[in-house]
Amino acid sequence: MLNLICGPDAEERTGALTAAIPADVEAGRRCCLIVPEQQAYLSEKAFADTLPSCAGRYFEILSFSRLADGIFHRYGGPEPVQVGGAVKSLLMWDTVRELAPTLRRYGTTGRRDAALTAKLLTAVTELESSGIGSDTLEHAAATLSQDGPLPDKLRDLAAIFARFRDKCHTAAGLAPSERLSLLAEKLRRSPLLAGVSVYVDSFPSFTYPEYEILCELMRGDGNLTVALCIDRPFSKAPHLASVAETAGRLIRLAGQAGCEVRQTLLPARQGV
Repeated sequence: MLNLICGPDAEERTGALTAAIPADVEAGRRCCLIVPEQQAYLSEKAFADTLPSCAGRYFEILSFSRLADGIFHRYGGPEPVQVGGAVKSLLMWDTVRELAPTLRRYGTTGRRDAALTAKLLTAVTELESSGIGSDTLEHAAATLSQDGPLPDKLRDLAAIFARFRDKCHTAAGLAPSERLSLLAEKLRRSPLLAGVSVYVDSFPSFTYPEYEILCELMRGDGNLTVALCIDRPFSKAPHLASVAETAGRLIRLAGQAGCEVRQTLLPARQGV
């Protein structure tokens, strides 16, 4: 089941979660709260005074990456290895240098444009977050009109993306986004979080691998609650457009997973 908690006020949304999660804990049901990495401390502080003393046995606050780490550690999977920004820059520079003779658009540019490495790293990060691989780029290049520069740029980017990933795998194994996709695949094959109530808060949007994970958490007897900063799922407010898109995508994923969707609409505080 997918339960969407929609409310424009952060305190109201936190209040809804701090009411639901202690109820799970007191009933002896395992549950977890997934938040962005930088939000974990604030969430722990918010729940410190609301949870019973036995909470440590049933409840934990995680990020998506920490969720993957825990499941891989328990059920088998790659160990987390981080590649720092400087190493990534060096690997991307080496990729462009190596492929330069075969690149149509970025070969000569890469030798004289010092900013190209940073631009390509940003592009690769966006592609990974959107679930787009080098094969998709190659297909797009083949379907476009060959008159302009875009097909050649896409083919170059596809080659750079594939080779850069190979170099990152050699240096440190799977990228963070690939680890999340692997987690989604594990959840698809086996209900590793069956019986666990999963709460998600403080995300305005999700990456493609994160959506994959959320979709698997909805299936079967899954109980997924997502709190969003929005007055209602299909809000027309311009400043909430991106969050409305997130809500709509979650509802579509729930339909694909064949699960029920419940909506909890929270009021704004007086004077807000």
